[in-house]
Amino acid sequence: FATNNRITMLSRSSTPWVSVGCNRSAHALAWSNWNWRSQPEAKERSETGAAADLVAFAAGKLVALWDVDGQRLLGTLRGHKDSVVGVAWVDPDAECFAGSRNGDEAGDAAVRYRQLVSVGADAICAVWRVEVRVDHAGRRVLGDYKQIETLKGHKSAMTGVAVHAHDVAGDKDGRVETLMATASSDGALRVWRRVSGREVEAIAKNAFEQSVEVQLPTRQIAQCMDWVEFAGAVLLAVGHVDNRVRVFELVRNELRQVVVLEGHENWVRDVSFCTTDGGDVMLASGSQDSHVRLWRLTTATLSQLSRRNVEQKDDQAADEDEDEEEDELLLSASYGQRGHSVQLTSGDRISMVLDAVLAAHDERVMCCSWQPVEARRRGGQVERHQPMALLSVGTDKTMFVWRPDESDMSEIWINYVRVGLVGGHQLGYYGGAMGPGGKRFIGYSFSGSMHLWQNDSDANDHSAWRPALAVSGHFGPVRDAVWDSSRQYILTTSKDQTTRLFAPWRTKGGSAEKPLPDTDTVACPWYEIARPQIHGYDLNRVVTIPQQPHGFISGADEKVLRVFDAPLPFIQSLSNITGRAEQHNSDTRRALLASVPELGLSNKAVMAGDAGPAITTGIAVGRSDEAHVEQSSAPLTEPPLEEHLFTNTVWPEVDKMYGHGYEILALATTHDGRLLASTSVAKQAKHAQIRVWNVDHRLLDDEKTKDEVYRELYQLPAHTLSVTGLAFSHNDRFLLATSRDRHIAVFDRGVDNEASSRYELKFRTKAHGRIVWDCAWAHDDLFFVTGSRDKTVKVWKPSDSREDRHKWSAVATLGPFKSAVTAVSAAPRLVRSHYVVAVGFENGKIEFWSVPSGAGDDAKWQLANAIPVKMCHGDVVKRVRWRDADGTLQLLSCSDDHSVRLFTFTD
Repeated sequence: FATNNRITMLSRSSTPWVSVGCNRSAHALAWSNWNWRSQPEAKERSETGAAADLVAFAAGKLVALWDVDGQRLLGTLRGHKDSVVGVAWVDPDAECFAGSRNGDEAGDAAVRYRQLVSVGADAICAVWRVEVRVDHAGRRVLGDYKQIETLKGHKSAMTGVAVHAHDVAGDKDGRVETLMATASSDGALRVWRRVSGREVEAIAKNAFEQSVEVQLPTRQIAQCMDWVEFAGAVLLAVGHVDNRVRVFELVRNELRQVVVLEGHENWVRDVSFCTTDGGDVMLASGSQDSHVRLWRLTTATLSQLSRRNVEQKDDQAADEDEDEEEDELLLSASYGQRGHSVQLTSGDRISMVLDAVLAAHDERVMCCSWQPVEARRRGGQVERHQPMALLSVGTDKTMFVWRPDESDMSEIWINYVRVGLVGGHQLGYYGGAMGPGGKRFIGYSFSGSMHLWQNDSDANDHSAWRPALAVSGHFGPVRDAVWDSSRQYILTTSKDQTTRLFAPWRTKGGSAEKPLPDTDTVACPWYEIARPQIHGYDLNRVVTIPQQPHGFISGADEKVLRVFDAPLPFIQSLSNITGRAEQHNSDTRRALLASVPELGLSNKAVMAGDAGPAITTGIAVGRSDEAHVEQSSAPLTEPPLEEHLFTNTVWPEVDKMYGHGYEILALATTHDGRLLASTSVAKQAKHAQIRVWNVDHRLLDDEKTKDEVYRELYQLPAHTLSVTGLAFSHNDRFLLATSRDRHIAVFDRGVDNEASSRYELKFRTKAHGRIVWDCAWAHDDLFFVTGSRDKTVKVWKPSDSREDRHKWSAVATLGPFKSAVTAVSAAPRLVRSHYVVAVGFENGKIEFWSVPSGAGDDAKWQLANAIPVKMCHGDVVKRVRWRDADGTLQLLSCSDDHSVRLFTFTD
């Protein structure tokens, strides 16, 4: 993050903290693996940057990279123009290792390059080169990344991608051929080919070329694909919406259909190959009919397979007639399914038979994932080993790990591991993956949340599986993000209908006596520790109430303002996790937790000793007896798992405020915590009025005044269309408003600035040529800034004339920029004697502009710095907010790309 002379990003915190959820698509996640031929030992993995614990997943228009061991997101890849629907790692055989990099400016010990492919609803296939570093502190960090190729050709949204890399036969230079299959919703199936060396430079010089294009009928749209090499041929299995699996052989520049596998009764959502240690190939296909079917590909003839089954089951002699013309008529002894004998282009024949049907899910099976290949030492030699373990993921909120019954020669498959979500209104899993070593697997749900399970036992103890901490984030556009009144944690709200709370885990690793610095977001990542609001409407705005610890107000499309107050266990948990002694009003009787009645939207407080009929705790059906309340409200010592977040961390509502007739659009509170200003969507002047509310919680302690709190005081007319932004000056004397009518308005409550005084309209003018999206006051209130769709930022100062003291004029205009301005925020203090303003844009970028303090009105604002594009958002920046953390500046931002980011700076 280079700079000229104004502000710089901390060299050890150049990677921002990022939070984002996973997309709702069946192939949105991929787990990286090692090259089994050079699989490192555990110690070597941490020293060489081996990326086997790196998970990539689709997140809005981005691809997110998750360090599973480090329990944090490394960053995001920015490049798609629409939602990403699928990701896949290029096989580790094509991996590039750059080795030691001593003395470089980052001080990293090693660099490893990996290749990743993503496909999106924008009909684009992106090929990425990702640089993974391990610094001298042993922490994995994301270095540079590059979109080395953008493959175009599909005309509609992509549905899947599969990648396979293998050595080029007979090539003396050891080159690798990489095959990639892509499919789209218009029925197109394409195969891309690349031949290159393993070096980074060699890969960059060789591009993918389309070698095959197949146009499938609409009723045969491909949903999933996978590659395998078998019997000297390269095979591609494709699952379709017509309930069938088709297997193709790649012959030069042609896909030749060799067999159609039938049996499923609904869409095939996933297919996955594995090559057994015995040389056969297993194909798993998962379908919306709730079944997983296992198909065996073997060089044995059908009659040999039939004989083997009969000998195992009935101990009878089998028919040894091996006439190939009769083979097609032979049936699988287990399920009455027809076996297939197929002749490949080479002339060799292979057989495909149904090996098993796995029936344990109650609803759709969305994912089938084999345990990755690993190395096994035998007789002093390292050999390839394929563990026979299969993960299946379903929308019935369950995940199974299947293995053959080792005690039964009939090869019956048994679900040794069964985990999932129990009760509540949570929807099922959309996909998942099994990690290297078979000790961990991941499922991601309809709500974008990650569910990580791991087994810490040395032996293969199937009962030792436990849930582990995973990353979390919004799965819809994030519309607002704010700091709490004490600037210790973050509240975000989104169109995914949730309000989430993030805080730093400063006591991680048992450092309660010496907490980690929360400004180092690499050493001390932030985690979601509460989900205060889970709503039934899209949420648009959230604001904290100054002088009222741990309270906030949210606004949604439902036109109602809701007031929330934290339960007591949250305050205790926050103190345990952040290592800070949290204060709360001891005179206020805080709830232990909140309950949401069936079909209700209000979070009801559950107090100590409450008992009664069954309630919904959080949103999971529970009991209201004292034992259940005590168990659910126990304070936490580390960030909670998704199951706990979803069920036990909602906050009770204090009150509701009615009055708006349309969707809530903007909120702002005075710095003394007494007043709230709110606006809603408006197409007429009568609906565009600003409503001012009394939110002084201190009045609640008096019986005479408690009914006055959370009540509307008056309305302020000024605009004719929706008011998009509100901001009180830091001394609370002025209220600034921006609007879709391209005007700004300044309200003043007088020189005496009494809290009881009414705000009056003193200034209104047409400020920009397009919608004015946002506004912000300088920390000393000497000026304010406005940002507009007309691609400019204007700086406004009051007149020095006593006669025109209420007149404000634009003394500087920043821009025009290349993109519309959607968010602005002024730094909370001077930076090297300069005012600094952060500007967020419609294209996701963020810039910083500065001017010397004390300069005249004609002083020119300079571009001080900009967030590197690769660290920026991938969509509209909706909000930017500063924090001064003991001398270190941090910038919070949120975006329609579903992500929340935290950048750290120093001057």
